[in-house]
Amino acid sequence: RTVAGALGFLYAFDSLYMSSMKGFYRIRDTDGDDAFDEFTLLKKLDPGWEHSAHTIIKTEDGEGLYLVSGNHSSVPDGVHSLQPPVWQKDSLLTAMVDPSGHATGVRAPGGWICRISPDGKDWTMVATGFRNSVDLAINREGELFTADSDLEFDVGSPWYRPTRVNHVTSASEFGWRTGSAKWPEYFADSNGSVIDIGPGSPTGISFGHHSSFPAAFQDQLFVCDWTFGTIYTIDLQEDGSSYKGTKREFLSGTPLNISAIVAALIDSHAARPLPSADACPSSVPRSAGLPGRGAHGGRHPSPRPAAVRGRPAGAVRGVMEQNRLYDVMYDVLIND
Repeated sequence: RTVAGALGFLYAFDSLYMSSMKGFYRIRDTDGDDAFDEFTLLKKLDPGWEHSAHTIIKTEDGEGLYLVSGNHSSVPDGVHSLQPPVWQKDSLLTAMVDPSGHATGVRAPGGWICRISPDGKDWTMVATGFRNSVDLAINREGELFTADSDLEFDVGSPWYRPTRVNHVTSASEFGWRTGSAKWPEYFADSNGSVIDIGPGSPTGISFGHHSSFPAAFQDQLFVCDWTFGTIYTIDLQEDGSSYKGTKREFLSGTPLNISAIVAALIDSHAARPLPSADACPSSVPRSAGLPGRGAHGGRHPSPRPAAVRGRPAGAVRGVMEQNRLYDVMYDVLIND
């Protein structure tokens, strides 16, 4: 079976879950022959193109799933919300929309995060008000985080919201609205950000808890930026009932088409020594580029020969398989 527009995958509860531009699916091997034979649409989703439903992860208690979606895919039918559904035009002045027409017809609540039961029958919306968060991560304390994108066309305007990390609490609202109607940080009912990163395009995020990195990195949040080809580490410190973050540049390249990241133990034969956290500079000089989606990291050929140079055969195969996975991300072939 061919499914176009697949954006997220998770294998859990003896099932492969997939989010696409048109739906949320559960795929299973029901007869134990190591081949998927059941392909079930659990929930129809509105196409939002690259602002559709993205990453799927297991919940902090291990009993359900979280799904994050961008703002162009509206909240699906049959979803219970932890927030009162009172999303109306909530600015006193008429909003000035983007003159190029971007997201002018998109209304609150914008991007959303839902908790889903393993059978896909129970959906609860736990947070809203995002622009286009792509990934989710949970820290050791079971707290949920995401990284939300900016709108580069807004740079220089009073309502510009930079790329930022959000602490996602139950029933939280982060105030994305189209054009100038975005909620300011000082709104009492807006959760705001843990840290503002700046112009960019955040993709994958992951805590270092399960990595082979030195101890100083294992509680850091790694945030990938596709635009500038950069991976940041965010040092999170408790601040009241939430957190504040400090950003460091961990890795950058031109190009570095970084789209996903998972912290995991790696083969010691393929590993290379890493510097301590204190040895990582807060910034690395690089050529200037306009804020936007293709300045450094994106829209360039992937540097595959450099990525595999000097690595053992097993590591080379791993890199090649990873690149092949990204190549087919938008057109997934599932044999039934």
